[in-house]
Amino acid sequence: MTVSVLKDVFSGFEEAKAKVETVSLSASSSDCYALVFELKSSKSGEIDQFPLGEVGGKGAKAIRLSQDKVWWLFPHPDLSLPDNANTQFVLLQLANSKYKYAAILPITTPAYMGTLRSKDGHVVARFERDSGKGGEGKVVVCLGNDLMSVVRGAADGMREIRGWGNGVLDYVVEGVQKMMGDGGQGTIFSDTLTYCTWNSLFPVPRTTTSILKTLTSLKANHIHPTTLLIDDAWQSINDSGEKYTRLRHLTSFEAWSKFMDGMHGGLKAFVSKVKEDYGLERVGVWHTISGYWQGIDPESFKNKYRIVKVTLGDYPGPWEGTGFQYYVPHPESVHDFFDAYYKFLSSCGITFTKCDNVASLESLVSAREVRWEATGEEVLGEQIDMPTLRLNARQAVKDAAEKYFGGSEEGRVIWCMEMSSRIYLGKEVGGSTGARMICRNSDDYFPDIMDSHRYHVYANVLNGIFTSQLNVVPDLDMFQSHAYIPEGEDVEKFSTEGTSAQAEYHAALRSVANGPVTLTDVAGHTDPTVLAKLLGKSSKTGRSIALQAKKAFTVSGAVFDDLLGEGTGKGLKVYSEGQYGGGLIGVWNVRSKEGTVKDELTFDDVLPLTSPSYERTKYAVYSFKTSTAFLADKETSIVTPSSAPIQLDPFGFDIFTIVPFLTSARCSIACLGLTDKYNPLAALVGPPVFVDDAPATFGATFKCVGYVSFVLKRLAGAGAGETGSGAIKVTVDGKSLAEGNVKRRWASEEVGEIVTVDFTGMLRDDPSADADVYEVVLEVV
Repeated sequence: MTVSVLKDVFSGFEEAKAKVETVSLSASSSDCYALVFELKSSKSGEIDQFPLGEVGGKGAKAIRLSQDKVWWLFPHPDLSLPDNANTQFVLLQLANSKYKYAAILPITTPAYMGTLRSKDGHVVARFERDSGKGGEGKVVVCLGNDLMSVVRGAADGMREIRGWGNGVLDYVVEGVQKMMGDGGQGTIFSDTLTYCTWNSLFPVPRTTTSILKTLTSLKANHIHPTTLLIDDAWQSINDSGEKYTRLRHLTSFEAWSKFMDGMHGGLKAFVSKVKEDYGLERVGVWHTISGYWQGIDPESFKNKYRIVKVTLGDYPGPWEGTGFQYYVPHPESVHDFFDAYYKFLSSCGITFTKCDNVASLESLVSAREVRWEATGEEVLGEQIDMPTLRLNARQAVKDAAEKYFGGSEEGRVIWCMEMSSRIYLGKEVGGSTGARMICRNSDDYFPDIMDSHRYHVYANVLNGIFTSQLNVVPDLDMFQSHAYIPEGEDVEKFSTEGTSAQAEYHAALRSVANGPVTLTDVAGHTDPTVLAKLLGKSSKTGRSIALQAKKAFTVSGAVFDDLLGEGTGKGLKVYSEGQYGGGLIGVWNVRSKEGTVKDELTFDDVLPLTSPSYERTKYAVYSFKTSTAFLADKETSIVTPSSAPIQLDPFGFDIFTIVPFLTSARCSIACLGLTDKYNPLAALVGPPVFVDDAPATFGATFKCVGYVSFVLKRLAGAGAGETGSGAIKVTVDGKSLAEGNVKRRWASEEVGEIVTVDFTGMLRDDPSADADVYEVVLEVV
């Protein structure tokens, strides 16, 4: 039976080539197996390969996550695996099987890295030796009829095989949900806004002066980040030119004089200033896993640390090219190097870092210790073990953060350009500890490349459904609230007015994700109308609140449709479960060559976000784009008055809010949340409830002000079916709201009436010392 099932996944599967073991998953609806191969390799770098035949079978559809560049995973809707780069994960929609879906995940252990590649037109399982010899290489295959259960089952199967137990993710997910719901105690970025300097400083000098201008500009727009991330261009490097370049080496831990731009006191003085003048709670800095892009300057560090000279191989990605050489700390000195670095950063008031270029270590093919004669002549010594170099560098950063920041998890280190199997499926990230690591989830946000935006959304969603099953909070990267400003333009004169489509396209996606919300605006060009839909305010002087999801997003089987094609077709549907019931379905146009979306939201789309309770049978469905309401009825399995139409132009998106109707003796009410926000449900601090039944009194509490909408349907004998019938009274924190702040409109006979309450005028001057929330009560007379 086992072999026949696997033949649905691997055409021409031969049992003699691998043992097949059943992997037990607790409380799972999916079936999980391991293909087991006998390994012969005995030296670091040696490779064992085993043909798997044709993957998928006739009529199957596929999505693969391939490491097209050494640092990043790229999702592709096909099975054309590269022969020179690793594929980490494959999802299949099966055509001729009792199962709808299958997932394939090669296992990585300290002994080897397991991946998939193409060879001679077939897929092979590939195991690259890191330590030890012999043993068994394994590939997890999970099959089932619910897509996300299959994705999780593959990750659980990996954990079970590694001996970690497959229930650990329950604790991880529970921890992530808790951290996102308690005011940001879980990660340092939860529910807050971060300003990152990277794209912000491209059209202007990369200096402290430019950063201060941006912070001043944000403050003038009443936008108050909690966090500043100083990205690349702050470090001291051996660069005498005027133009920024990555082709340099680190020379000192202190900030570069060009970056300081005349400010005295170094990094510490700048950190103190931005905290005092702009109320920032934390400041972090960027560095690479080797110090800078091309490592460290030996003249600056050779008297303090042992140094090795490394050589790049031919894995795709690095811009320097095969054979390029540079210097990094020796594996036996790298802990001392980062300990000293982080001690300095901590003394300057830095409390987190972004560690970049992490997987670049995977592209190295040799490392030799180097010393210098008194004459200055370089002398190469013995070859360094490559796995040790990789492991020690990552561990050194982690240990330094633990020592000086109080931890490396929960965002105290953001791991970037890290999407390698050795990292993602390793002990810390893969799922053995329950720790939550913030990891970048895709290649960069490129505001200057118009066709990159749609794929950036697609990649973050498809990568995210995999990475979120690990100990990872996915970081979707930064975005701008305005259009791209080319380098060299006069920033003061360049106009970005009327260009919000690109900005909203990205901002809306951040609202359905649970990672950092990071802005990288150019001073003077922030579009507050975009950010007002993503951020909330509980007081005029308080921090900006990022209104985002509490849980990782998911997808359905519709993700196998032709989403990236040309012309008119389907949109990418993303599911986000609400913290207090219901949830969101976001739809993005990711089609190529100015393609458009013509789609619809059906009952099958809505069903996953409904409650299994027999009492919750009717749900309101509300479109952010059109402000149209629909009724989803579980008793009839239909959406009325019709399936919700979706029409999206390039850079188009829509977000549908799905919430249950609650019923009293007089009426049914569904609270849509703050409908002026991309994520209307994110501002809720508890479940909306009927406070009283006579008269019908309905309450909802929010963490910020906005426009809250309710769908109201009066029952028979209480004005049912009558437009605007009956009086409605609204109070906010016990104070009556003027009638002009309450708008009523008829949706349809099936849906009822939409009542929208504007309580933005109730915004407090300063944060409340008690509960910084707003209680809105709707009384139906």
